Amino acid sequence: MATKWLIGTALVLVLIGGCPATTDLEGARDLSWRNGRRAQASIQAVGEAVADEFGESAKEAPGGPLSRGYVGTALDDAARSLVIVVDPAMVDVERLASKLTAASGPGGVAVRVEATKVSIADLLAAEEVLRARDWHPNASTVGMSFGLDPAACRYEVTLSRTHEDVALALKDRLGELVDIRWGTPQRR
Repeated sequence: MATKWLIGTALVLVLIGGCPATTDLEGARDLSWRNGRRAQASIQAVGEAVADEFGESAKEAPGGPLSRGYVGTALDDAARSLVIVVDPAMVDVERLASKLTAASGPGGVAVRVEATKVSIADLLAAEEVLRARDWHPNASTVGMSFGLDPAACRYEVTLSRTHEDVALALKDRLGELVDIRWGTPQRR
């Protein structure tokens, strides 16, 4: 069975699961703005509007919403807002901002729509390389996980430090489109 989820549902699960504390790791910022019922309802409503606009994301469907101009959603704790990153060449930014602000509701979380720092074509090409796992002779056999960081507009790739050669080959191939993290990856 294909694993599918709505962008909005995934966003809400990440936010609920990832926000039990009211301060970040350094204790520098108050994160309580996104934990209340109103904020969570607002974030969920925006997530549903994003899913309505860009469709579903599926593990088995490379590109998905990315191929329609949606890079992702990030939280800006300093500005206490939800940031939707899109390609303005593919998306009417003003119309989307109006739609998502309306979805957030009165007193809801502030919403910003921002342009991607990297072309969608480059991000899609990087995803293709990551999925093909052919940039190094051992790339297809090592544990690896990756995900697109919409705020940075690059893929975060987790590999075991025992596979530095694979990581270096990937970094040589994709450059600034990847950020290598050392850890215990869960193969996706």
